[in-house]
Amino acid sequence: MLRAVAALALSTIVFTLVGGRGNIPRFNLDLDGETVSPLITDFRASLRAADAVIFSLPEYAHGVPGVLKNAVDWVAGREELAEKPVVLLNPTARGTYAQASRPETLTVMAAKLVPEAAVTLQAPEKPTSEDSVLRDAEMSAKLAIGLKALLQFVEAG
Repeated sequence: MLRAVAALALSTIVFTLVGGRGNIPRFNLDLDGETVSPLITDFRASLRAADAVIFSLPEYAHGVPGVLKNAVDWVAGREELAEKPVVLLNPTARGTYAQASRPETLTVMAAKLVPEAAVTLQAPEKPTSEDSVLRDAEMSAKLAIGLKALLQFVEAG
């Protein structure tokens, strides 16, 4: 879903897809300091450098997947998401529990949620690829509309 959004973006928009969150160590405030993992340092730097952040928010067992929650926990109480425009993308309309809980967490972190840019897709049961999203007129149109809303929000500053 995120790769499809990047493909739909204007050439003036630079996307950085941050992967490898599964390798970020388990959040532990006692470990946050001089010896913090380079993966955490890089994740934080990517967020600080961004003009906006887009999260793809799949659901697992009626909640946010642990890997994503863990990554976001490493920036809780810090400045990386403070006053930063944030958009939540939902790959399926069935994922309502994660979609309902994540805004609360991000609001507490002072992120500026952009609900006009949030998109929920009706992806099929099987895994969805970038190409299948782009070939689906309805899904790609929804993502393009959301991307346009985010761009307008960022430009309005």
